[in-house]
Amino acid sequence: MPANPGVRRDPSSRRLLLLLATAGLLVVVFVVRWIAEKPTEIAQSDFVPLQVAGVILREGHAAQLYDPVLQSRVYAAVVQGSHPGTLFYIHAPIAAVLMVPFTLAGLDAAFRLWGLMQLACLVAAVVIAAQAAHVPRHRGRVGALAAGVGLALPATLAMLLEGQDVGMPALLLACAYAAMRRRSPLLAGALLGLAALAGKPHLFLGVAVWILVWGDRRLIAGAIAGVAGAMLASLVAVGPGGIAGFVSALESGRSDFPNAQESVAGLFSAWTGGGRISTGLTVVVTLAALAAVALAARRGAAGRISLESSLAVAIVLSLLCAPHLYPHDLALLAPVFAWMTVAATGRDRDRGRALPGAALFALLGVWVVLAVCLSVDGSGTLPAGAGSLAPYALVATALLVARPPSVLGKGPGRGQPV
Repeated sequence: MPANPGVRRDPSSRRLLLLLATAGLLVVVFVVRWIAEKPTEIAQSDFVPLQVAGVILREGHAAQLYDPVLQSRVYAAVVQGSHPGTLFYIHAPIAAVLMVPFTLAGLDAAFRLWGLMQLACLVAAVVIAAQAAHVPRHRGRVGALAAGVGLALPATLAMLLEGQDVGMPALLLACAYAAMRRRSPLLAGALLGLAALAGKPHLFLGVAVWILVWGDRRLIAGAIAGVAGAMLASLVAVGPGGIAGFVSALESGRSDFPNAQESVAGLFSAWTGGGRISTGLTVVVTLAALAAVALAARRGAAGRISLESSLAVAIVLSLLCAPHLYPHDLALLAPVFAWMTVAATGRDRDRGRALPGAALFALLGVWVVLAVCLSVDGSGTLPAGAGSLAPYALVATALLVARPPSVLGKGPGRGQPV
């Protein structure tokens, strides 16, 4: 006979633990696969251009950071014949500055250390996002599940395998969200501005629209300060010549593999083969996406939808309309899925449903769709003219997260005191 026959296990706790275990298992698989990365694979990864940029800065050629001839020469020295051709560095100067200490190690060791730092940043991002959007009951399990859902997206594996620098911007995004939750729009704006220039500004077009349309002067002032600070740091690091090279690299940084891109630009390029038709379709959809971001920002500022939903729409659609987007870039969604998981559990609790309820299942459903689409895109099994599946999943994600306010509240709207 049980010692406490009157005590029953909470079925919600068991279900949450099962979901958490599943997410945790996926993350473990990602880490094991990353550890198994071979030196030949590392030499062909996107990490090499980062290493090249760090070496160029360390050797005192900051003004020539984006010089393709210099990059090609350093690239050949770094890979030592392991990879023909050159992958050029076109990220913001700040990412190159962060790389300098890692260049003191060899390519393999630098790849591991850099990956650990990016993974740590991503873990911190989902934890901060989950803690900022807390619910009283099941707080520990819900927070852990939220973090697990954010980390278990296949984009995390892609980030690790390619040695990409998405973890830091994701962490800054999470901190900006937490600042908004704490009614500190000035700090939130500064963090968003810094996140945009920490590596890939082209991924933050929708976020810029969100900041402007939200309409809080402190948020806008903070964003201006963050961008100005990042630009000043970049100017100090690489000088006017380096800044000019970065702008030129952005203008000419077109991908040779449009079918591998996850944005509408890559989708339409795959459909039409590029050219004016592709550009026209991309512009139309981009304008529509930015209009949707503006609507979400206005509704969020007015308290008609939650801060969580409003900012999530902005980030998802920013990625959708990015000029170029790859699977690893979607690791920026890790903190978004973390805070939306907490929001969904809060909505289910408010309706008196056992966890996980309909809202959480809906969010997990779109997460699964996005994960499957990323996996299929990465497998290379789709016909060349079909493009990628991820843009469709991003649209579905944006539609799902643009829902009525959750029990988390409406966030610090434009007219609310801080």
